[in-house]
Amino acid sequence: MTRPTQQPPAMRALKATYDEARAGREAAEALGPLLALLEPPEAGEAGPLAEVTDLLTAILRNQESTLAAIEGLTARIDATSRKT
Repeated sequence: MTRPTQQPPAMRALKATYDEARAGREAAEALGPLLALLEPPEAGEAGPLAEVTDLLTAILRNQESTLAAIEGLTARIDATSRKT
């Protein structure tokens, strides 16, 4: 039975270095969209970060109004159940 030949240590180290460099490049490329948020906006325009902040604020306000409606309904149900 033949044994698979092992690569020399220098070749294994070179491959490990290449794999780490490739993983680092892929991680850096994945950060591209986040880095675009930091670009300064053009004159008269809101930047992307401001747009994200506005969107999250709108979501939070919607959630607050939904919570208030649920609390109001719960209070009405509790009051109705106490009457009966």
